[in-house]
Amino acid sequence: MTVFSVKDIEKSADERFYRRRLNEWQDKDYIKKLIKGYYIFSDLKADDNALYEIANKIYDPSYISLETSLSYYGLIPESVYAVTLKLF
Repeated sequence: MTVFSVKDIEKSADERFYRRRLNEWQDKDYIKKLIKGYYIFSDLKADDNALYEIANKIYDPSYISLETSLSYYGLIPESVYAVTLKLF
């Protein structure tokens, strides 16, 4: 799991889970907060796949641009320096 939300935790954890625990985990550098309600593990390697998954999870539904996907799969020789993410 690359990115998880408070709702994901509430679905999988039992009713004894306290939200304050997330602050403790941040203080111990186990997790990092992305935006309100979304977290990643601190040891996550931020490669392209992870960044795409994070963006899609936070802003659902969304998609990356055609140029970004063509460059990712090596179908165009040009390099893409910025990833465009389309939000609905």
